[in-house]
Amino acid sequence: MLYVNFGAWRDQLDKKQNIGYRRRGVGRAFYILDLKPGASDPSQRRFAYHVKEILSWGDHLDRL
Repeated sequence: MLYVNFGAWRDQLDKKQNIGYRRRGVGRAFYILDLKPGASDPSQRRFAYHVKEILSWGDHLDRL
């Protein structure tokens, strides 16, 4: 497995229900999977991929 980090983190400010704002961090990770060769042609390589979005809330950053 190969993991590729796009460095695509970005912070957004969301308004709270009462007063104030929350910081939300959004990132994206890209995984490349090197699969086992098929039975028909073992010399050929096969790949699959998976993209995952990561969401984090940072209330502790609001106090800075």
